[in-house]
This record gives sequence, structure tokens and C-alpha cells, in this order.
Amino acid sequence: MRTLTCFIVDDEPLIVQRLASLWDKPEFAAGGYKLIGKACSGQEGLELALELKPDIVITDIVMPHMTGIDLITALKPRLKETVFVILSAYKDFDYAKQAMALNVTEYLVKVPLNERDLLRALNNARLTIEANSEQGSKLSRIEQSMREHSYRLRKQVMAELLEAGGASITLPGSVIASVMERNREALMIRFEPKTYCCMHLRIDAFDAFQGRYDVTDQKRMRYAVINIAEETMQAFGHGFMFELTGGGGGRFAAFLSWKQVNSAQRLEEQCYAFGTELVRNVNQYLKLQVSAGFSRSYTGWERLGLASRDAAGALQDAFYKEARAVVTPARRLVYREEALTRFREMLDDLVLHAVSDKPLTFGWGELQALLERKETEPAKLCEAAEEFGLTLRKHRLLVVADTGVNWGDNLSSFVRKLGQIWSEALRLKAATRDGLLERDELKKAKKYIADHLAEKVALGDVAHHVGLNMTYFSEMFKKECGESFTDYVNRMRIEKAMEMMRTRRYNNQELSLAVGIANERYFCTLFKKYAGATPQKFMTMKR
Repeated sequence: MRTLTCFIVDDEPLIVQRLASLWDKPEFAAGGYKLIGKACSGQEGLELALELKPDIVITDIVMPHMTGIDLITALKPRLKETVFVILSAYKDFDYAKQAMALNVTEYLVKVPLNERDLLRALNNARLTIEANSEQGSKLSRIEQSMREHSYRLRKQVMAELLEAGGASITLPGSVIASVMERNREALMIRFEPKTYCCMHLRIDAFDAFQGRYDVTDQKRMRYAVINIAEETMQAFGHGFMFELTGGGGGRFAAFLSWKQVNSAQRLEEQCYAFGTELVRNVNQYLKLQVSAGFSRSYTGWERLGLASRDAAGALQDAFYKEARAVVTPARRLVYREEALTRFREMLDDLVLHAVSDKPLTFGWGELQALLERKETEPAKLCEAAEEFGLTLRKHRLLVVADTGVNWGDNLSSFVRKLGQIWSEALRLKAATRDGLLERDELKKAKKYIADHLAEKVALGDVAHHVGLNMTYFSEMFKKECGESFTDYVNRMRIEKAMEMMRTRRYNNQELSLAVGIANERYFCTLFKKYAGATPQKFMTMKR
């Protein structure tokens, strides 16, 4: 049973002393009541109650300067969970009516003071507290369910409005405006689109975030980001936030209407202040690093799509900044097509050098310096680098398990990944030239086979393990190894059995199970094929 804290207010010291002595009785302790404070005036009671936050306040009514009714009226909005018991020397019905209007739990006459009546009043107060707590929990669960439902609905509706068909398809503004007006209540949006901006937010290093949390915790963290963002908004204006479905995950968008923003300079200040506060709050409460990009000012529901694309462009600029970046309209970068063209030319020269030994006309430092000028749009930068990797792979100068490469969400990780790919291409080129190369996929496949000989080793499983198409892997394996995948696995099984037989005597069943062949007769057939003798004869010869 929970112990409830109690607080006494009465302007008569003897009454206060008499009441306080009752808490020394076993019945009060056994009932779960603890006295934590007392006051001899309404003003003193107000100050102490706000500091102590008791569960139950027992107060007199008629006191100088501040009556018990005045005290309760002042405390109820600030101590919403506290219940009140009135002890009075008066039976006046007017007082009782005022007490009922304030939902006072009990109205007791304190002369003569009856401790059983007080204990009964405290027990009734406990019932009220427990009922309020249960009701509050139910309301909290309902509100949480409604919020989560609205978040899911927002995500679905806004994806259809802003991300339908990708950037190449834009819904008419009239359609967006109509959908938003019809659904604003269901989406729990308290927002007037008179003058607003859009913010795009991303979780930095999203791959690391996915590796750190399971799917359920990831969902909770994403909901928490939205909650923190919408709470942070309240100090700056009005708005709503939702999760974006595209962009690789871990991305959000919000539309915000600021207080007293009447110029571009004021918009810039508000965006930066809010973005900085939000980034700090998410890091403080969730230990997550996020970056934000803000659009310029827009008006009307029909321009939501334009504002969203503007904010996405701003967030893209965070690629050239460190984690926890805030990009506002005045902090946007300007990209030059000439810089992208030069970057592509450099990558083409790298490929020619790797394939045909054509001398390079630039150093790696020059390429890195080009990138550090921040003149190339990040999306196009990654697209060019992806094409570079695919070209190297076609020439067998790059081995990756996936069809694509994660280029990271900032310039330093991009340059590091590009450097790793180039170093790998040069290593494979040198190994091929010196006749030292065995494809990494083959090494990985052979190790997988060796580690799983006691199990079923299927071609599809091994191909998936090394990241290659099954048909391609089968043809490559036979070409490089001079025997089919099945023949190689069978030979490895028998060689393992022969190795085991050199240490001690086994029967055929033990050997066949140890090397992953369920049928004993088939094991004997394979053994004779590769060893030139039956298992028994081979064991006799070796011993």
C-alpha cells in the first residue's frame, strides 16, 4: 500500500499540535499516512504546500488574510493530484457549498475533534486519490494511443501528399489544400498555414542507430523525437511533425508557424534558435545526434510541397558540416555544375589508371580539395561515386557484398569510403598483375564451406553469404576452381573424413554424420570415389 503524505494548515497552534499528535497513533501509521508538514496561516500553508507537494491537505476555513477556501483555490491548479479535507469550527452551509464547489473530499467539524472521523476522512481521500490515479492512467493511455494513431496517420497522409511518385511527380496545390483541410482534426493539427516554413530533420549516422537498437526500440525512439520536437515548438510558435517514408529512414519533416516573424532576418533568427534548441534537446534526452534544414517562408496549404523540397535541399547541405548541423536559409550553399563535371572527370581518370595504367594528371589531394570547396550537390556526388564503384567492379577491381555502397551522411565519411574503394582497386590490380589473386568471394565461400561441412551446404546459401547471384557464383566457382560446387563440397567432406580416420577408428555412421552426409551408403560410395578404397580398407591401410 502506498504511503500518502499529509499537510496541516490551521491558524490555532493548539489545534495544529493536537492534529499532529494523531499521526503518532498506530492507526494512522497502519493506514499508510505520513505527516510531512504543518503551517499556522494560509499564506505559510500556500508556500510550504507548493514546496512539499503533499497528497492530502487538511485545512481550516476561517483564517486571517487567506481563508482555507482561498488556499484551496490557489493550490488546485498547481497541485492537480492533491486532495483536500476541511476541518472547521463552523457548520455554516455557505462554507459547505463553497467546499463542494471545489470538490473538497471531506468537510469535518473540528470541535469536538474526533480522530475516527479524521481517519475516515483520510481513508476517503485515499479512495479519491486511487480513483483519480486510475482515471489518469486510463486517460494517459488513451491520449498516448491517440497520439500514436495521429503520428501513423500523418506519416501516411503526408507521404501521399509530399512523396507520391518521388520528386518527378507533384500533386496540384489545390489537392494538397483540400486533403489537409478535411483531415486536420484527425491528424491533430493545430496550425494555420498563413506564414510558415518547413524543417527536415535526420538522425545522423542512421546505420549506427539501427545497429544499436532493435526494431521496437527504434520505433519508440522515432516517436520520442517527434514528441520532443513538438514540445520544443511550443516556445517558438505552432506546428506539427511527422516521419518521412523515403530517404533511407531516420528522417522527419515539420511545418512551423512562428510567433511575431515579419521579416527574413527574423525568420532566420527563429529557425536557427529553434533548430539549435531541438538538436540540443534530442541529444540531451535521447543521446541521439540529429541535423536540421529549414526552408524559406511560404503561405497556404497548396505550397506545402514546395516548402518540403526547399527544406530537403537545406538538409542536404548538412553533408558538408559536422553532426548536429542546423542549416537555415541564409546558411545555404551554392552548388556549381562545373565542380560536378570535374569530379566525374577525375573518377574516369582513376578508372583508366586502374585498368590500363594511364598516368594520372592529378593527385588524391587535389580530388579531396575539390570536394572540400563544397560546390557539388551531395546527391549527385554520391551518384557519381556509385557509378565509379560499379565500373571498378565490372573490371573485377572491387569486391562488395551489396550492389550499392553506403557513402555516409557527411563529407568526411564519403572521402574515407572513396579512399577505401580506391585502395582496394589498386590492391586487386597489383594482386592480379603478380598472379597472387584468388577472388575474395572464393576465399569467403571456401571458409564458409569448411566451417559448415557437418551441415547441409547449399549452393544458394553460399552464394547469398558472399553476396553474388547463385547462377553467376556457380559458373565463377567452376571456372576458378576447376570443378563444380557440388564436387568441391563432396571432396572436402571426404578429405575431412580421411583426416579424422588418421587419429582414431570410426564406424561409417559416425564418419558420415560428422561430415554432413545423412545416408551412410552414399557416404561409402563417395569415399571410394575420392579415396580409391572403402572406408574400412582405407582405415586398415593407414593403421
